[in-house]
Amino acid sequence: MYTWSKRLRLSQTERSPRATHRAPLGKRPISWLGAVFFMPLLLAGCVDRAVSGGLSAQQQEAIPDTKVIDYRTAACDTLWQLDDKDALDNALYWLRAMDCADRIGSTQARALAKTVPGDSWSGV
Repeated sequence: MYTWSKRLRLSQTERSPRATHRAPLGKRPISWLGAVFFMPLLLAGCVDRAVSGGLSAQQQEAIPDTKVIDYRTAACDTLWQLDDKDALDNALYWLRAMDCADRIGSTQARALAKTVPGDSWSGV
């Protein structure tokens, strides 16, 4: 009952205009403006070098010294005939070889295995 009567009494009292008027984004509008002007300075400290006006400068393309052959489009028949060191050291060759090995049937795999000389493992 005490809280009810207290609420009734507070609702009838007149509020001061100072209590109803608040700053829109904080206690003081200056604090909001200070943050707006301080943020670019804070972010500028994170840059390792100053940004220059040379954004329109042409960048040179870096051409690699060695060229890697892409075996993704190579036919499986030509792939089995390759035996040079550059092809065998290329990881793309082995990915394509595994893809071709998955696609061939058992009879074709046996025919290909008969063409490989089977004298020793060192020649394979």
